[in-house]
Amino acid sequence: MLLNKMIIYILPSWYPTSALPNFGSFVKEQVELLAKLHPELTFIVGIRSDYDLILKITRPFHILYHFFTNSFKCIKVNRIRENFIEISNPAFSFKNFPKIFTVKQRNIALHKLNVKYCKNNFGEIRLIHAHVINPGGGIALDIAKQLQIPFLVSEHRKDMIQQLIIEKGSEYEEFIRVVIEADEIISVSKDQAQFINSYCDRLPLVIPNFIDENVFIPKEPDNDGGVFVFSTLAGLTEGKGLDTLLEAIKLWMPSADKIHFKIGGTGHLEGHLEKTANNLDISHLITWCGYINRFEAPSFFQKSQVFVLPSQSESFGIVYIEALACGIPVIATKCGGPEEIIHDWNGLLVDIDDPGQLATAMQSIYENYSKYDRTYIREDFEQRYSSREITKKIVAVYDRLIGLNQYKNTI
Repeated sequence: MLLNKMIIYILPSWYPTSALPNFGSFVKEQVELLAKLHPELTFIVGIRSDYDLILKITRPFHILYHFFTNSFKCIKVNRIRENFIEISNPAFSFKNFPKIFTVKQRNIALHKLNVKYCKNNFGEIRLIHAHVINPGGGIALDIAKQLQIPFLVSEHRKDMIQQLIIEKGSEYEEFIRVVIEADEIISVSKDQAQFINSYCDRLPLVIPNFIDENVFIPKEPDNDGGVFVFSTLAGLTEGKGLDTLLEAIKLWMPSADKIHFKIGGTGHLEGHLEKTANNLDISHLITWCGYINRFEAPSFFQKSQVFVLPSQSESFGIVYIEALACGIPVIATKCGGPEEIIHDWNGLLVDIDDPGQLATAMQSIYENYSKYDRTYIREDFEQRYSSREITKKIVAVYDRLIGLNQYKNTI
């Protein structure tokens, strides 16, 4: 069915699946909010439906099985809203042969099939919006040139760019090319924009991430026996500063009948962190909450008084604004994104990998908790990071790029 609306093709580098429901979930949530608040636009997301196969000669039957089964599978269309559609297509199949033996080749094949299907069934794509320069931006550049339409990229990952710079390989060269040739580059923080500019001599437009202000809302926490709760939600992996948090708890060593820490998330450091807590003799102060899905996240924040995450690097940090949306103050590190989010009225900032500073900050915010106004924290969030405010800025970019392209095609 052809749609009588302006079509934006979303090209994500990561997107949630049934196996990995939190993998790139923020992209899906943001597209759904764009579609909800801007019904004049149609958003079509191209997603993978095949396994990200590692082609090894030691697994030939496994490879052949998926190749032939995928070859008989049809494209799937999932209409989430009238103007928000997901289309998926098995890229590892006969119709894309032979350029399917690298992840990049399969990704390009997938999106070319999806774009062709979109044109035949929904209408002309007017603009491509990719998320993350590598790999999404590189694929968007290739397809946008083919279709002769504009494309923009929202960059969310500083650490990945740093790795590309260290390796100085073909992916680094593609990163530079995408930044130079994209019709617009959006960074989620000033720190990230300045970092990209230092390598590419192009200063990206800064538009922060956003969340649904109607889902993450303030709610007075249950007075769980009068215990004051610090919450943490993150992948239990390197870079999140969780060893630093445990050391800070040890340095403070608050009374268990007054203070408790709830740490949500999973990851390969889970066992290491629990063992560290045991060795530090602080396990009685901590509840390891395990996996927290997106539906449980608002309640997780609401049931605490303070959110703390001492990351070593954050381009932005969506969990920080989720906590602020719930009206609770935040303790974060000076690691890039948080410096633009956290101010005197909504939390405290400490240096990276400094358990002494972190312990002092936690004790200070506990002892001076009455100075943090939940209503004001929420109002400040709404002005800076609500979907109502930020989607307007993104759609203004769409309008500008599409308008420029229309003008270019008339001269």
